[in-house]
Amino acid sequence: MTMKRNAIAALAAAVLLAAAFPCAGTEFMAPDEVKPGMKGKGLSVFRGTAAEEFGVEILGVLKKRIAGIDLILARLSGMGLEESGTVAGMSGSPVYVDGKMIGAVAYAWGFQKEPICGITPITEMLKVLDGGDGGTGGGFPGGADARGQGSGSGAAELAPIPTPVSLGGFTAAGESRMREALAPFGMFPVRLGGEAGAGAAQYGDAGDLQPGSAVSVPLVTGDLYMGAVGTVTYREGDRVLALGHSFFNMGPVELPMGGAVVHSVMPSYSRSFKLASPTPPVGALIADRLAAVMGVFGVKVPMIPARLTVKSPDMKEPETLNIEVVRNDLLSAWLLYGAAYDAFARSVGELGEATVSVTVRGSIEEHPAPFVFRDAYFYIGEVFFVDVLEHLTTLAFNRFRKVRIKDLEVEVKAERAIKLATVEGLTASGRMFHPGDTVELNVRLLRYDGGERVEKLSIEIPRDAAPGAVTVTVTGGEGLGYPSKVPPADFEQFYSRMNEWIPADTIQAKLVFAGKTPGVEGEELRDLPGSVEQVLMLGGADTVKMVENSVEKLFPQDEIIRGAAKIQIVIEKEFGQ
Repeated sequence: MTMKRNAIAALAAAVLLAAAFPCAGTEFMAPDEVKPGMKGKGLSVFRGTAAEEFGVEILGVLKKRIAGIDLILARLSGMGLEESGTVAGMSGSPVYVDGKMIGAVAYAWGFQKEPICGITPITEMLKVLDGGDGGTGGGFPGGADARGQGSGSGAAELAPIPTPVSLGGFTAAGESRMREALAPFGMFPVRLGGEAGAGAAQYGDAGDLQPGSAVSVPLVTGDLYMGAVGTVTYREGDRVLALGHSFFNMGPVELPMGGAVVHSVMPSYSRSFKLASPTPPVGALIADRLAAVMGVFGVKVPMIPARLTVKSPDMKEPETLNIEVVRNDLLSAWLLYGAAYDAFARSVGELGEATVSVTVRGSIEEHPAPFVFRDAYFYIGEVFFVDVLEHLTTLAFNRFRKVRIKDLEVEVKAERAIKLATVEGLTASGRMFHPGDTVELNVRLLRYDGGERVEKLSIEIPRDAAPGAVTVTVTGGEGLGYPSKVPPADFEQFYSRMNEWIPADTIQAKLVFAGKTPGVEGEELRDLPGSVEQVLMLGGADTVKMVENSVEKLFPQDEIIRGAAKIQIVIEKEFGQ
């Protein structure tokens, strides 16, 4: 808690310091003053760390083009742009006409034959600097794919210029997974070798961010690294504006901000892009709005340390990756998903048959108990880890309170064989039972390799069970997920149930009795007198939820179990009742 207060205090101090030392001499031109035929210049980094000039010719102004924001239409020239078209990574490149800043290169079309772009007016971007929305913010963007097209639209759609994301240390399989994850947000991965910031020394200080400088957002650091790359538009003291469009349109954010070294511009018919390496953070992005992102120098953003370990019988030593990922409700789970898949692919291989067990352990701020999630999967060259992604996303977006993950550990165990069995039949040790008796069950399983086996289980009938018919079910853990219970009423109940996920390599045995059980404030209330149950029901459906009257027992297995079977038994009255 103290660390959080210190971070907030440092952030506030940085903002006040920035306000005290504005950048003098910069003049601005509003969209209404911009006329077709005007010519000017823009600034962007095309190699190294120094910004270079390119030509700009104004074509017109598109009124209220993006969520009520005007866009200035312009044709670019010079620095090879006639051949490459607008370049991914140029977002935020400042544009000047008659010595006055008019805005930032930010929008374009895919499959361009000419370098024509949309410029976000600086008058809209400055609203973000002043604490306004800059159009809107706090939601999710419409998205753009790696060609700069709006999600689901054609090449004729004007959209934010895609943001290249430099990857270091990733395999081709890991890059593929990250490409799928990032595409809806107008980002696409570019795989690089070496270390983050490699070669920065020969070009000078990449962290001295000025208008036209390459700016990065390190998303993953350590044994793997990933950093989104754009361009700085404007600097005022210790604050900068960049991109000219949103990053994820999240509103307030805490993301690391650094510089970047541009190695080259890679021309492409679909979307040319800057090949760049992020450099170490020098501050933090604190606002992510439709018209711009805002960063502050001197603020350190905490990351989530994560350890990824892959084990397999045919590996001499476990493969271990130590990384840090940004702490963000939307991003953290996706980044961990891609990194974990990459660790698996490099160790076991992307293709082939395997049975995989995944365990995720972690802790959160302001709570003493850790969370643990484990599941098993059979794998035939397809994506898995999806349950892990959903589990972390459920935790992040719970309805009770903000969760800040402190650390994570992911352990993957793989065997190069499909260990899978399907429930084919069920028998019991009898048909008539009494309260307190133990029901012996025989579960017939058909194995993936064609063989059969019988699993012997037992489950006890509660001593207070009422006479009558009872349904006995056995269900494979594949697809069960969280147990069906009364919805949690508070965070403690929610967090406790996060650890109750039923792994796929499990058999669940269940006795289902007649009637329903009332649930109040997240708890099941069993064996209530009828009069009390009636009083509770008078409270209305919003306060009482009736759930299945059952008892369950879990039996871990050494293979994934799918399918289900059920039979009926009868509970008789005890002698003398």
